[in-house]
Amino acid sequence: MGGHVEREFKLELPDEQALARVRHALAAAPARAVRQINHFLDTPAGHLRRARLALRLREEDGRWWLTLKGPRVAAPGALAARAEEERELEPAQAAALLAGERDALACFAQGAHAPVPVLVAARAAVGAAALGPIGSFVNERERLGPLALGALPARLVLELDRTTFPDGEAHELEVELPPGVEPAELERELRALFARLGLPWRPAGNKAARFFRALEAGARPASGSQAGTGRRLGPGDGGAAGRPGPNGESND
Repeated sequence: MGGHVEREFKLELPDEQALARVRHALAAAPARAVRQINHFLDTPAGHLRRARLALRLREEDGRWWLTLKGPRVAAPGALAARAEEERELEPAQAAALLAGERDALACFAQGAHAPVPVLVAARAAVGAAALGPIGSFVNERERLGPLALGALPARLVLELDRTTFPDGEAHELEVELPPGVEPAELERELRALFARLGLPWRPAGNKAARFFRALEAGARPASGSQAGTGRRLGPGDGGAAGRPGPNGESND
């Protein structure tokens, strides 16, 4: 299978206090806070969601990244794995995508030397339909590290997320599987960390899937909130496609 596959652990944190507990336990690690605005693009009929694909345009510190994510693929234990293609864009390119003035999928053709399966799937799903923004949500992320965790040979960057959806807030910890580390090794150390802090071990749900469900339900941010916004996904918009599949899969 060609293309990049993102492999990471995504673990639910019950509340703000749990997030603070992890932060305190790793207080010796370098930390950096960023605010991410995640815009999602699709056709009016939800062709990408129906195909278990997600197209996200992310703004962080004045920089923009366009990411195409595929369905979940098989992975051991609590590891989450998805095909992913990503490109950094200039601000003017990002503005054109948000205005519906540019073909978002064409951005991935730059530098591609062979067909990428997730991009081929997206092209087939969209066909001649136009892609445009369907809504956005805000994620506040703290990156902790590089840091050593237990006996692992590699240094890690742990990410603590506080995400504001149209229907509420969620907290989680994410960490990508680094080269040279087996999934079971990293899962063992993460489980030990959670046990030491008295936190329940629960793989986190998919951010994009929750966002799509909130839009389908017509949720809106509370007054004065910075939560995500978007139009409601009606029956003709492929609303049910935003629900997780049999393995909890959808998009992120």
